[in-house]
Amino acid sequence: MHLLSSPVPVFQLRIRPQRSHVVVDVEGELDCATAPRLAEAIDELRAVGWEQIDVDVEAVSFIDSTGLRLLLTVDARASREGWRFQLHGECPALERLLAISRLEDRFGRT
Repeated sequence: MHLLSSPVPVFQLRIRPQRSHVVVDVEGELDCATAPRLAEAIDELRAVGWEQIDVDVEAVSFIDSTGLRLLLTVDARASREGWRFQLHGECPALERLLAISRLEDRFGRT
C-alpha cells in the first residue's frame, strides 16, 4: 500500500531592518506550534532596542486562536511599554478570525 503524504507547511520568519523600524515577515501557519517562534523573535528585537516592530502577515496561510492571542498579547505589551506594534499586509485567515472575534479595528496597520 502506497501512502501519499501531505507536505508539511513551511513556517518561516524573515527579519527586515528598516531605518526607523523592523519588519518581521511571517510565512505559513501561525498556530500553537509556530507562535512561540514569532514571540521569541519579537522578544529578541525588543532586547536589542527596536522601538517599532511591524509584522507582515501577507504570507500567513492559516492562523489559529494561539496565533491571534500572541498578536493581542504583543499589541498590549507594546501599549504598556511604550513602543509601536503594527500589522502589515492582507491575510484573509486573520481577517476572518478578527471579524468573528469583533476585533477588526484592534491593530495598527501599515
